[in-house]
Amino acid sequence: MKLSSKVICNTRQTTLARTLAVLSAASALALPGMAQAQAGSLEEIVVTAQQLTGNIQDIPIAISTYSEAQLESLSINRLSDITRFTPGLTATPGPNGGNEGLFYIRGIGQNDGNAATDPGVGTYLDGVYMGRTSGASLDTMDIQQVEVLRGPQGTLFGRNTIGGAINVTTKKPDTEALAGQVKAGVMERNGYKVQSSVNVPLGQDWAMRFAGLHTEQDGWGDSVYTDDTYGDVDTTGGRVKLLWSASDELQFLLEADGTRARGTSLPTILTAFDGSPSLPHRGATPLAAPFPFDMGSEMSKDEDKIFSSIDPKNDMDVWGTALHIDWDLGRAQLSSITAYRNLNSYTTQDFDGGGYAVYDNFMDQDQDQTSQELLLKGNAFDDRLEWLVGLYYYEESIDYTNAINLGTNINLQPFQWAKLDGRGLRNNQRFHLDVESEAVFTNLRYKLTDAVALTLGARYNYEKKKQNYDFFVDNRQGIFSFIPAPFPGNPPWPSPGYVQLFAPGVITPTLSPDNPFLPPDVPTKYDEDWDKVTPRAVVDWQLDDELMFYASYAEGFKSGGWNGRPQDTFASVPTYQPEEVNTYEVGMKSEWLDRKVRLNTSYFFSDYTDIQLLVLNPATGFFETANAAEAELQGIELDITAVLVENLQATVTGTWTDSKYTKLSTAAQIAGIDKDDEFPLTPEYTASAILEYTFDMGNAGSIVAHADYSWQDHVYYGAANGEYEGQDSYGLTNLRLSWISANDKWTVAGYVLNAADEDYYSNGQDVVNGLGVAFAGVGRPREYGMDVIYSF
Repeated sequence: MKLSSKVICNTRQTTLARTLAVLSAASALALPGMAQAQAGSLEEIVVTAQQLTGNIQDIPIAISTYSEAQLESLSINRLSDITRFTPGLTATPGPNGGNEGLFYIRGIGQNDGNAATDPGVGTYLDGVYMGRTSGASLDTMDIQQVEVLRGPQGTLFGRNTIGGAINVTTKKPDTEALAGQVKAGVMERNGYKVQSSVNVPLGQDWAMRFAGLHTEQDGWGDSVYTDDTYGDVDTTGGRVKLLWSASDELQFLLEADGTRARGTSLPTILTAFDGSPSLPHRGATPLAAPFPFDMGSEMSKDEDKIFSSIDPKNDMDVWGTALHIDWDLGRAQLSSITAYRNLNSYTTQDFDGGGYAVYDNFMDQDQDQTSQELLLKGNAFDDRLEWLVGLYYYEESIDYTNAINLGTNINLQPFQWAKLDGRGLRNNQRFHLDVESEAVFTNLRYKLTDAVALTLGARYNYEKKKQNYDFFVDNRQGIFSFIPAPFPGNPPWPSPGYVQLFAPGVITPTLSPDNPFLPPDVPTKYDEDWDKVTPRAVVDWQLDDELMFYASYAEGFKSGGWNGRPQDTFASVPTYQPEEVNTYEVGMKSEWLDRKVRLNTSYFFSDYTDIQLLVLNPATGFFETANAAEAELQGIELDITAVLVENLQATVTGTWTDSKYTKLSTAAQIAGIDKDDEFPLTPEYTASAILEYTFDMGNAGSIVAHADYSWQDHVYYGAANGEYEGQDSYGLTNLRLSWISANDKWTVAGYVLNAADEDYYSNGQDVVNGLGVAFAGVGRPREYGMDVIYSF
């Protein structure tokens, strides 16, 4: 598979007509929330994410759902894969890959995995908020349902989330019968997977459920220099749940889960290089170590030629436990979720994509969190009023180190740069972050008439953060770095006239309490708190059982913080303030032709202020998070599901999103962001289609033929829309053929993913101007596999 070393996005020539043509051509597909094709009408989909259980067609919010069967038919093994079929949802694995989940909904998210930044999209596992992007792209193990809620959330559950929420619910134990499932599969590149689950009744009031998985697969990028492969998967995980029904009114559910991943980072290639001595980088790293003369010779156009110099690591250990209590008080229901989670991760990335240890990156993260949620809900006034009141507390502690090699050579004389040596001048950005979040929220829905209802909700948010810095430069390996000597007429490097910047063989503290030269007015400890009330209002009009319109207004809020990688040692770290969004939405949910056709659509407009963007300061070569812009976002989302004929179901989805900056800060302009730039990970158009047909063979079982296609318009992975961090429009086709036994106990399925072997980049960064390089992550190529599933 060949890839161009220069990826440039075209200007916006794509039209709505083009997208509609794509939708029409694929007119047969099944979409998020589709049920299995039946001779009659579409099945009802029940949603629980809003704590107000009901038919998805009766809930006045833009929402997509996936059942376990749908995830299986779509060959989805990881949460981020649902982005291909969910309107408004995009994601990138970043350079880490694995379970990294950098999600965006409707142009709002976070594409920086640094622990100093909060996610813009909240991910929940059985009601428990996951505080970091690491581990957020969960493996789909024993899933009951996945629900994606678009727009600001916060009046119904969990922590405040500004862009939207992804709610993953796993299966609960039940006391009815012993039941379970075993799944075994083989994949291309020496891959295999084993997954199992079992429900065990323990009497009339007790039950347990166990689930586990193990997956191994070689990556799709091969090292030129070693036997390493990039993109490897080696994951083992498990979950256990214990249910006790103390009485008809009181239920306890204790659960624990854990995952151990030992993969490798994604294949990364160098897509552009500028080693000239021109400004701003002067042919050297930000710590003034000169580039090797032949560094640009390792730009790769072939995914099989990965020139990386690092030992690729993508290690993650995560575990958690939660106690759920549900108590029916008669006139109200009380629920409690008490949870603890711990995450340890260590990843390596090669941001220069070559054999020299110039921009080799090492991230080490240790995070733990505790949360408590209390919900009290009920009905009143002859069930015309549905009410909910909630309390939420969240506490998080993070130790984080981001170390990056900012230059390599072995001593000054005679400038002997060595590939694969691994030694470098390492800048260590280490900090400790404490987060405390408290909230009170309420949601009231009152039926004004039998057809019209008004919902009013509000959330009070209080967030407090403390961040302590301990940065240092490690030059124990004797790397030469230099700054111009202060005399007139000093000639450019490599002529004489320069002095060593960091002493060889020592560790130099920078933004650290151990730095004796730090000015007294430059602290290494910071703390601040913020609070905000965010309201929500909805009017919905149920014309009849098959047609509903709604209009809503909601505000979202994400707290501020401090840069995880500040560039100036002798200046205070500036605080970036909370970002906020005001979102207006109108939508329609409808079913037609005796519920053989389901059509849902929505339009939204968002006023987005104090946007926290990751920007590069080319003068220093360091990234920073800043309140860089204000913007307006608007879009249309559409999904249509239809039973075309008996046993044939089809769904088409489409989105149009327009992002427009209305104001840019000085930092944004210095970083090269223009008002006509597109938002990161926000394509203007997306479309998907799924087609599924079931051949009934009586006692011989059935054959299910499945095809899906997902397409997205050109997209940028960086805010500055750099020449080398864009991905042109592309589409992915997946095929699956399954045999299901007549008693539904056995399933044998074969599949091919990315059947056309489409070339694309899963992430990219253009920092040629500030750092001299641009790099990109290579997307997954075509892949074959087979699954055998036994249910009992």
